[in-house]
Amino acid sequence: MGGKSSQSNSTDQSMGIINAFVAQQQEADRQSRIRQGMTRIDGAFGGFDDNYFRNFATANNEVNMPQVEEQYGDAQKDLTFKLARAGTLNSSTAANNTADLAKQNARARAQVLQQGDQAAANLRSRVASEKDALRQQLYATSSPDMATNAALTASKGIGQDQPSLSPLGQLFNVGVIGAGNFMQGYNTGTAYKNAGFSPSGAGFGNSSRTVG
Repeated sequence: MGGKSSQSNSTDQSMGIINAFVAQQQEADRQSRIRQGMTRIDGAFGGFDDNYFRNFATANNEVNMPQVEEQYGDAQKDLTFKLARAGTLNSSTAANNTADLAKQNARARAQVLQQGDQAAANLRSRVASEKDALRQQLYATSSPDMATNAALTASKGIGQDQPSLSPLGQLFNVGVIGAGNFMQGYNTGTAYKNAGFSPSGAGFGNSSRTVG
């Protein structure tokens, strides 16, 4: 009983070397295809840079800011009416209420700007997720052509997304502005009237008190 001949051992060693070389070359080729696919993926999404996301946020603001402007205009009209009804149109109360409404407007505008930034951040995250999924697919298939086709399809779909209108609800509260002043003016005028006086400008009647 004898072992393998020296010639057989030599052949096995040669085949091992050849197989190792082939495997090494195949892996090198695979890595080359992966690098090629990575380049193509990055190229397909190359348009999604910082400037693109800034423009997307700005476009989102342009779509949604008119809601604030329209509601602010209506709130200003409502405030003017209530102040006039309360007889405090040219008072410090009017100045304070106008300033409060302006603060509400500033907060509402900031809310829209924040939503625009968030919409852009969400889009940026979507791009990153798509690229990550394509890279994982590329590692599994090592097919740059497949990665290219998938990347072009994904980037086209994302590029077609447009900022959407996000209903903001009721942004301004002027329901109680001037109400207290109105009731105060009404009660004061009523008290004068019951006493037989007609306070100037009160607008509650022209009765006069007869003395003597």
